[in-house]
Amino acid sequence: MRKSSLYLIFGVLAITIFAAGGCKKVNGIDNNQVIETPYSLYFVDTTGALYYTNNGTTYTRSFPPDGKPSRCLLVSGDILLWAKSNLYYSNNNGYNFNQAFDSLQYAAHMAPWLTYAEDGFPIDLNESMVVSVPGSPNIVYACSDVLHDPAAGSNNFLGVEYNDNNGIDGNWSPDNGYDTLPGTAGIFPVDMVSFVLMPNGTLLGLAIDPVDYFHFRNFINTSPTNTGTIWNECTGNNNGQGVTLTGYSDTGSALPPNTYYPNDTCFFTLGAYNARAIAIDQRGVAGAWYSDDNGRTWYQYTGLPANTPLLCIASPFNQVCLIGTEKKGLYVLNVNTGIWQQSNAGLSSNLIIRGIAAKENIFKNGSTTKYIYLATNQGIYQSQDMGAHWIRTISGNFVAAY
Repeated sequence: MRKSSLYLIFGVLAITIFAAGGCKKVNGIDNNQVIETPYSLYFVDTTGALYYTNNGTTYTRSFPPDGKPSRCLLVSGDILLWAKSNLYYSNNNGYNFNQAFDSLQYAAHMAPWLTYAEDGFPIDLNESMVVSVPGSPNIVYACSDVLHDPAAGSNNFLGVEYNDNNGIDGNWSPDNGYDTLPGTAGIFPVDMVSFVLMPNGTLLGLAIDPVDYFHFRNFINTSPTNTGTIWNECTGNNNGQGVTLTGYSDTGSALPPNTYYPNDTCFFTLGAYNARAIAIDQRGVAGAWYSDDNGRTWYQYTGLPANTPLLCIASPFNQVCLIGTEKKGLYVLNVNTGIWQQSNAGLSSNLIIRGIAAKENIFKNGSTTKYIYLATNQGIYQSQDMGAHWIRTISGNFVAAY
């Protein structure tokens, strides 16, 4: 009996030691609960104020209201970039900003018909008007309205400027290298309105034709980390509705032009899901389209609400693809059917979703917790299950999040 009891004691001791080791505690600290790499979520309200949070619930206002609408918000390296009337940068978490670039494109400069206002906010390009390409340091591309005037020594064929130092002032140059495919129209300059960086490192650009401001033209830069490389045009010669676009590529179907829709005009911006480029119409006329060949051929999606502005698109962690709408909620792409479907569990009705951001905490044991955030007219919403369910964590009227 004593021998059996001794075995029992050793068995209990071994289990206790194993269980204690499984907690991975160091000096009494559980590494499963210690965040090694926290995230920072930045978001902007309708007064022009900037906030940040590390947990999605408690937040700090870093920049006071200035009454100027936010147009774009992103991070490049350790630099926070914020587009208002101009592009500004901050290297102290948004407490102070300096001017980075003073010639951002304005939608009204290209076409006066872009005066449509979503809940009082005009379409003034979008979150994809500036993009940061990872490098050492990062290269930032921006849609530019610098005048193309060769006689005055100003060449701006593509409406693109780049910066090879995370967007900091003093390092901007026009990106004029382009090549049209055989049979393309080659009418320049164009006005670039949107970028998307694909997972393979390719940078896609969407531009408006300079002749009538109705046709959308597609460009691809396969080496965006090398400044001054060539942009190749890949605009298809069919507008997706059986109308031939004379002079463009002899294969492929372009995005539909604004003139196809008799009662309104569309304005596309770019997003991506894995290797697929996606174009959404912020005007709410043409819906969403996709391309699996870098913008040469476009096909229309189904499942999205008709006559509804599609305000933002994101693919958090490349696991889901989400589109935020004006007052019709959130939509997620069903990858099995290719059809968009609502994902509004926990979201309020009549929600205007203007921004989508993805963040994660990395713990000392190597595990991660992933979050998706929505910037809406009724607050910041958070999801911890890839957008299936939502909770409102911060109240307010917000226009952007990154």
